[in-house]
Amino acid sequence: MLSLCLKKANKPLAVFTANDDQAVEVVECCKTIKLEVPDDIAIVGVGNSLLAPDAMQVPISSVDTNLEAVGYHGAKLLDDMMRGIKPAFSQLQVPVAGMVVRRSSDALAVTHKDVSNCLSLIKQRLPGSIKVGDFMDVVDCSSRALHNAFKKHMGSTPGRVIQTARIEHAKRLLAEPGNHKLETVATACGYRSANSLYVTFSRTLGVTPDSYRKDILFRKNENRLYNA
Repeated sequence: MLSLCLKKANKPLAVFTANDDQAVEVVECCKTIKLEVPDDIAIVGVGNSLLAPDAMQVPISSVDTNLEAVGYHGAKLLDDMMRGIKPAFSQLQVPVAGMVVRRSSDALAVTHKDVSNCLSLIKQRLPGSIKVGDFMDVVDCSSRALHNAFKKHMGSTPGRVIQTARIEHAKRLLAEPGNHKLETVATACGYRSANSLYVTFSRTLGVTPDSYRKDILFRKNENRLYNA
């Protein structure tokens, strides 16, 4: 039934499942009926509960439901009730921690075949290096026609799309635990040096990579204090 529904549905399509296990089932179904994830079907689960999701052939994007905060508030409520303290509310809503974007939903719905092929190439090459000239290996049009297609469908030039992809990848790496060195981030995003990343990142976002990392860390700590 699922495979039939996926086959009949208009593409590109987005599927939002109730949990990560169901998202895995949809990915496996797509593989069976030869649909590409995320180009044909983008998939998002709930829970962020899979073990080693990045080791999967198609890592699953998932909503982080902030179970740590849910557990804390539940334990605090139980402790108050055991001490005879009446809850001050009938219902407590704990906000989600956010969405963890992985390959299963990391796609743009673009109907132009050559532009779509170029976007797929960017995803394949990052982490790593890619330049506009590499696009000519995966398209059936001239560089001028490709430039016009990008302007029409993406609202930007091929070079700027590559730059945006690099910056977004750098932002993800800077937000990860582990405090990656700027040189490591630069190499993973296709920059020749940490200075090149520093200049481009600062000019594009109006903030340095180090300041961006510190701001992300501050907000994470602030959320922990709020949930406490």
